[in-house]
Amino acid sequence: MVRSTIVKSFKYASAKETDSMQLEMCVTDLIKLVEDKDLSVKKHALESLLAIVHNQPSVVRSDIERL
Repeated sequence: MVRSTIVKSFKYASAKETDSMQLEMCVTDLIKLVEDKDLSVKKHALESLLAIVHNQPSVVRSDIERL
Protein backbone atom coordinates (compact mmCIF):
# COMPACT_ATOMS: atom_id res chain seq x y z
CA MET A 1 0.00 0.00 0.00
CA VAL A 2 2.81 2.39 0.89
CA ARG A 3 4.72 1.69 -2.32
CA SER A 4 1.70 2.23 -4.53
CA THR A 5 0.88 5.50 -2.76
CA ILE A 6 4.41 6.78 -3.27
CA VAL A 7 4.33 5.81 -6.94
CA LYS A 8 0.97 7.54 -7.39
CA SER A 9 2.37 10.75 -5.93
CA PHE A 10 4.46 11.22 -9.06
CA LYS A 11 1.24 11.60 -11.02
CA TYR A 12 0.38 14.70 -9.02
CA ALA A 13 3.94 15.98 -8.96
CA SER A 14 3.99 16.16 -12.73
CA ALA A 15 0.90 18.37 -12.84
CA LYS A 16 2.46 21.06 -10.70
CA GLU A 17 5.31 23.36 -11.61
CA THR A 18 7.86 20.69 -10.75
CA ASP A 19 11.41 21.00 -11.97
CA SER A 20 11.73 18.74 -15.00
CA MET A 21 15.22 17.65 -13.96
CA GLN A 22 13.83 16.17 -10.75
CA LEU A 23 11.14 14.25 -12.61
CA GLU A 24 13.64 13.05 -15.20
CA MET A 25 15.65 11.31 -12.49
CA CYS A 26 12.55 9.31 -11.47
CA VAL A 27 11.33 8.24 -14.90
CA THR A 28 13.67 5.25 -15.18
CA ASP A 29 12.51 4.00 -11.78
CA LEU A 30 8.87 4.38 -12.79
CA ILE A 31 9.53 2.39 -15.96
CA LYS A 32 11.02 -0.41 -13.86
CA LEU A 33 7.99 -0.34 -11.54
CA VAL A 34 5.69 -1.10 -14.47
CA GLU A 35 7.00 -4.67 -14.19
CA ASP A 36 6.43 -4.94 -10.44
CA LYS A 37 4.65 -7.95 -8.92
CA ASP A 38 2.03 -5.82 -7.17
CA LEU A 39 -0.80 -4.88 -9.52
CA SER A 40 -1.55 -1.57 -7.79
CA VAL A 41 2.10 -0.51 -8.09
CA LYS A 42 1.99 -1.32 -11.81
CA LYS A 43 -1.23 0.63 -12.25
CA HIS A 44 0.01 3.70 -10.42
CA ALA A 45 3.35 3.62 -12.24
CA LEU A 46 1.54 3.65 -15.60
CA GLU A 47 -0.77 6.46 -14.44
CA SER A 48 2.22 8.48 -13.27
CA LEU A 49 4.10 7.96 -16.53
CA LEU A 50 1.03 8.96 -18.52
CA ALA A 51 0.65 12.14 -16.45
CA ILE A 52 4.32 13.00 -16.95
CA VAL A 53 4.07 12.41 -20.71
CA HIS A 54 0.96 14.57 -20.86
CA ASN A 55 2.18 17.46 -18.69
CA GLN A 56 5.93 17.49 -19.33
CA PRO A 57 6.74 15.47 -22.46
CA SER A 58 10.31 16.72 -22.62
CA VAL A 59 11.09 14.72 -19.48
CA VAL A 60 10.56 11.33 -21.14
CA ARG A 61 11.98 11.97 -24.59
CA SER A 62 15.27 10.27 -23.79
CA ASP A 63 13.45 7.23 -22.35
CA ILE A 64 10.74 6.92 -25.00
CA GLU A 65 12.26 3.74 -26.47
CA ARG A 66 11.88 1.93 -23.14
CA LEU A 67 8.21 2.88 -22.87
